[in-house]
Amino acid sequence: MDWITVIGLDNYYYLWLAMGLIFLLLEMLGTSGFFLWTGLASILMGIVIFLLPVDLSFSTQWIIYSVVLVINTYLWWLGYKKRRANEQYSSLNERSHQLINKRGILTEDIHIGLGRAQFGDSSWRVSSDENLVAGEEVIVVAVEGITLVVKKWGSLV
Repeated sequence: MDWITVIGLDNYYYLWLAMGLIFLLLEMLGTSGFFLWTGLASILMGIVIFLLPVDLSFSTQWIIYSVVLVINTYLWWLGYKKRRANEQYSSLNERSHQLINKRGILTEDIHIGLGRAQFGDSSWRVSSDENLVAGEEVIVVAVEGITLVVKKWGSLV
C-alpha cells in the first residue's frame, strides 16, 4: 500500500476539488477573472469524476479539463465582449475631461495661445485662440492631451 492510497488521493475528484478551491482563493487576490474560470473548470471536473461510474485515466481527465477550460474561457470572452459593447464612455478617472464646461479663472495671461488657469483647487495649463488677461473667467470647451482648451466666459453666447 503506497502513501497515495493511504491518504485517499487515488480518488482524483479530491485533487480536482482541491485545485479548484486553490484557484478560487487565488482569484480573491484580484486576478480579474483568470483564476475564476480555471477554478470553476477544476471544480466541475471534480464533480464529473465523482459522479461518473467509470474510472478515467488521469491523462483523459486532463484532456476533458482542458476542453472545459477552453469552453469556460470562450464563454467568458463572449460575455466580456458583449458588456464592453454596451458600455458607455466614462470620464471617471480622467480629471481633465471632467472639467469640460466648467468655469475657472486665468492665473497667467495667455500669450501665443498658452497660459494657466485655476479650476477648483488645481492649476491647469490652458490654450486659447485669443489673447486673454489674468483674472478673466474662462470655460473649458475641449481637452487636447494635458492642455485644456478654453474660451472667455460669455463669448460662447
